[in-house]
Amino acid sequence: MAATRGLARGLDEAGRGGPVPRPRARRNGPLVLLGLLLVVGCGLAFAVAAAGMGARRPVLIVVRSLPAGAVVQATDLATVQVEASAAVRLVPAGQRSAVVGRALAVPVLARSLLTPEAVGAVRFPPVGQAVLAVAVKPGRFPPDLVPGARVRVFAVAGSDQQPASKPAGGAEGGAALPVTAATVLRVDPVREGEGSVVELQLPADDVPQVAPVAAAGAVSLVLVAGS
Repeated sequence: MAATRGLARGLDEAGRGGPVPRPRARRNGPLVLLGLLLVVGCGLAFAVAAAGMGARRPVLIVVRSLPAGAVVQATDLATVQVEASAAVRLVPAGQRSAVVGRALAVPVLARSLLTPEAVGAVRFPPVGQAVLAVAVKPGRFPPDLVPGARVRVFAVAGSDQQPASKPAGGAEGGAALPVTAATVLRVDPVREGEGSVVELQLPADDVPQVAPVAAAGAVSLVLVAGS
């Protein structure tokens, strides 16, 4: 009877909103383990990335533009810290003394990283190419022309000198005639209002056509896409 009364009292309390015991939540062991593995994996990935970001090494750069054959001086070099794979061939800062006093094999631009291939016997211009300096009058070349730019060389309309052979479909007298394509190596202003002397790298076979046009002051340079 006492047990029956106790059961009835418990049911009565539950009906009046009394405390009802809640079932305990079961922990899913595999999901907990997966979460731990994800946390550990993310931590390791972050550590590896941080270590890679900190793998900087001191290398040499050239502080000013130099032509092929120029002898490297100590003042031409500076040291910078870079993040680069060991597969990238750069000259370590510790080899500065081995570079100073040697000639450049190719032209280098200011603020460019120095590579071992850039130092040694002159290998410029490449086979089949030539270097030619042309005087260009104001208004016949882009004022912001810089080394490395790709240009088209034109003979200015109305000049006495024209290319020896005109390209197929080229315009007849009165229009500028395309002569060749070239790469700008250097731009030296002459005097204010007198234009500049532009050093070009161009196909060796095109020199006979460009040289007389340049000598007559009839060259015009046009910047092309991709420069």
